[in-house]
Amino acid sequence: MLGDEKTRQRLLGAFLAITVLLALIPLKQAPNSHEAVAESGGASPNVPVDTNTTPPVQPKVARPVADPFASRSWGGAQPIPPNTPAPNPQSSTQPPVAAVAPLREATVSLPYRFAGRFVDDGDVTIYLLRGDEVAVAKTDATLDGQWRVRKIEPSQIEFVHVHTGRVIPLLTNSKLD
Repeated sequence: MLGDEKTRQRLLGAFLAITVLLALIPLKQAPNSHEAVAESGGASPNVPVDTNTTPPVQPKVARPVADPFASRSWGGAQPIPPNTPAPNPQSSTQPPVAAVAPLREATVSLPYRFAGRFVDDGDVTIYLLRGDEVAVAKTDATLDGQWRVRKIEPSQIEFVHVHTGRVIPLLTNSKLD
């Protein structure tokens, strides 16, 4: 069995060596039919060659270059708001006024979760989570300059978004004593 193993390894080594040699030897490519006729001086009996003509030259066509910074949209052209007056071509002395869309109330979501509470002589301190950060607050405290604790009730905490004035309740799922 030991001899069979060595024989197999030798055969595999020989095949590997042959494969590497064949990969390294450049193969001669078959010449193009025009090159073969030109090299033989047009003496090929099957292909007649006219040596007085030159091959046709393909004209170079300039392609328009697209602006890579132009705005693109899948939605097509934007509709004109209904409150925009039609342009008056006679009053070209005044600069055009841009139409301003009314501001919509931004959707604001409360970034805090209720983590716990501490009651000391009726004074309630709440613990809130924002991701991995813990915030400690009492009534009328402002968090991150954006949220004010308006009211702490037994089953919920009311927050007011400072910039919009929107009131958002946070359920505590527990009764505060």
